[in-house]
Amino acid sequence: MNKPKGIILIDKPKGKTSPEITNEISEKLKTKAGHCGALDPYATGLLPITLGKAVKIQEYLQKKDKKYRVEVETEKQVSKEKMKTALKSFEGRIKQIPPEKSAVKREERERKIYKIKHIEKKGKKHVFNVECQHGTYIRTLVKDLGEKINTNIDLINLRRTKTGNWAEKDAWKLEEINQLIEKEEIEKAIISMKDALKELPEIEIKETALTSIKHGEDLKTPGIEEINGKINKGKTVILTQGNTAIALGTARKDKKEIKGKGIAVKTDKVLTKN
Repeated sequence: MNKPKGIILIDKPKGKTSPEITNEISEKLKTKAGHCGALDPYATGLLPITLGKAVKIQEYLQKKDKKYRVEVETEKQVSKEKMKTALKSFEGRIKQIPPEKSAVKREERERKIYKIKHIEKKGKKHVFNVECQHGTYIRTLVKDLGEKINTNIDLINLRRTKTGNWAEKDAWKLEEINQLIEKEEIEKAIISMKDALKELPEIEIKETALTSIKHGEDLKTPGIEEINGKINKGKTVILTQGNTAIALGTARKDKKEIKGKGIAVKTDKVLTKN
């Protein structure tokens, strides 16, 4: 079996760490792998795993917005209305300090909460959805929520239900992935790099530009075959040929100017060299 490259979406079970799952898949497929946005051992849900050359787009995929289903239990009874009001106060830009057990430096940083919706109340338990910017710490959010409602609060269950445009319904159970690996049918679960980046504006390059792009050179206007999507100056674009993602780049000019003279796209990361 050829070494696979692309992304697989895992429905992470409780009890395992993200690195454990990543290493397990890497060893079985005999290829390098990485995970996009770690989930704590007690958390479940959508965990994108990059395989082979796709680890090159891991940093980009990690920056996708996230959605979580959160279940908490309060020490004191908290009414549904009071909880709704408290949750609503966190919408918008918030400041967080990462928890002690985190992989990043513990310093205050700003993140954005797009939406928080209260789902249900059962006794002292409350369930709510959080749509947020990548890098938002739900444990910290829950801690701050407890301070807001003036009672101790415990995080009972945490499930990531969405990453970018990927939803939990798109994910595979770990045992399903293991079965596909045993049958050498893992390709059924793999999302190509091009498909994983399909929300980006796409520039199809000519055959004559392929070698230079693979060597990290910038894309000049004569090498452009076709433009799909709106090209904005300073934004990330994907350079493709056919169904293959060749590189990620930064647009130097907008759509109207890109057909003019000079460099059109700065090549930032070559995704394939053969």
